[in-house]
Amino acid sequence: CTEKEKGQTVLHLECTNAMHGTLKAALSFHTAFENNIEAAGFEMNPHDRCAANKEVNGKQMTIVWHVDDVKMSHDEDEVLDEFIEHLRDIHDDEEIGTLKVNCGPRHEFLGMTLDCSKPGKVTVDMSDGASKMVEEFEEKYELSKIAKTPAAAHLFKTNENGEKLNEDMASDFHTHSAKGSFFCKRGRPDTQTTMAFLSMQVKEPDQDDWKKSLRKMAHLKGTKDMVLTLEADDLRLVRWHIDASFAVHDDMRGHTGG
Repeated sequence: CTEKEKGQTVLHLECTNAMHGTLKAALSFHTAFENNIEAAGFEMNPHDRCAANKEVNGKQMTIVWHVDDVKMSHDEDEVLDEFIEHLRDIHDDEEIGTLKVNCGPRHEFLGMTLDCSKPGKVTVDMSDGASKMVEEFEEKYELSKIAKTPAAAHLFKTNENGEKLNEDMASDFHTHSAKGSFFCKRGRPDTQTTMAFLSMQVKEPDQDDWKKSLRKMAHLKGTKDMVLTLEADDLRLVRWHIDASFAVHDDMRGHTGG
């Protein structure tokens, strides 16, 4: 149907199928997928609704997912193959699409290349995305130097009277901060403190914030091939270090880092 909204003619449509990319579609898939794996005997993680476990042949089988990207692990390949066929019976559709399966120690997942080929280690490679991010930035702005660190000692110092960025630069600042936040939480924790600050400035960034963003990009340019390696020498003892400062900003906000 059509109607007027604020003087503009608006066309309203009713979808008969879920539209990929919408929140409602993601929720619909999550609900259906959760019901399917619980019916198969999996127990949902009480702290993460996108993770489930089940004991099969005396070994733990784990399923984690992000929207419709699913990762499964078990000590026996046959167990995984059997469950993949179970999911195919439920989700494969000639019109919508079929399951795409990737097995082995190397996986592409949400912009990351996860490599478990070395015993006891996993590498998280996001170099392709970092290179693309730098290239897109340099199409509009110049990065003359490569920075050894993502931020200087004055990262947290702000200027209340600083000159605000124009609309175009402010939009780019917001975009780069969002992309940087995605990177720092997955493959580049060394930039996490810097991104925590820059992400707070996206509402009204000024020239000082822009210079700090330039330094972050200059650091990323010089380290875009860095790969994060995760390993553990003793899983019986797990230590967790929290980097947090409370009420350190003028508005009494706290701050977390890497």
